[in-house]
Amino acid sequence: MTAEHFSGRVVVITGGAKGFGRGLAEALARAGAKLVVGDIDVAAAHTLCDELARTGAAATALDV
Repeated sequence: MTAEHFSGRVVVITGGAKGFGRGLAEALARAGAKLVVGDIDVAAAHTLCDELARTGAAATALDV
């Protein structure tokens, strides 16, 4: 599977604010995916989404 496979697709990542989930979110954002980042630490999820938005990525935080 190539990075182009994710371009324009919506990907939901739970536990996405830190660690492996954050790394996955950053990689998928670079690949052009639109992200929904869920985490029990919703403040951290919002911080990540704000950082991704500054790079031009589409990301929304969600409290899970």
